[in-house]
Amino acid sequence: MSCPVAICWWAAALAWALYNNVTRRYACGSNGVSLFFIVTALARWLKFAFGTQQEAMHVSAASLAQVLFVGASTAVACSAWNDGIQQGNLPLLATASCFTPVLSALLASLWLGLTPPASFWQGVALITAGSLIGWRATYRL
Repeated sequence: MSCPVAICWWAAALAWALYNNVTRRYACGSNGVSLFFIVTALARWLKFAFGTQQEAMHVSAASLAQVLFVGASTAVACSAWNDGIQQGNLPLLATASCFTPVLSALLASLWLGLTPPASFWQGVALITAGSLIGWRATYRL
């Protein structure tokens, strides 16, 4: 990983952590997901318009359907996360969020018609065990 890419990853991780810790206190029930999508889309279109490596864009009904599906599912997920951060049970939300990469990889493998290898299922088992241990450590009877 090159240095600028690593800096972007660290900046994104820091921004995500700050968002999750500050939202509950200062959002007062407001949802910033729509603004986030607008700014992200604008940044992506600007990068596409002014980028040095432009590829031809091919639009078809199938590609448009995929973009709409991914966009809608991402919007619903981000809105649900935002509501969970503001009004939900944070230990339960943190535990459930451990399954997001697993579900994402599983959905991608189904979408692409791939069979996950045994190492994927071993990782699922480890993530599940770690998540349940973390949840049990924060659970109050």
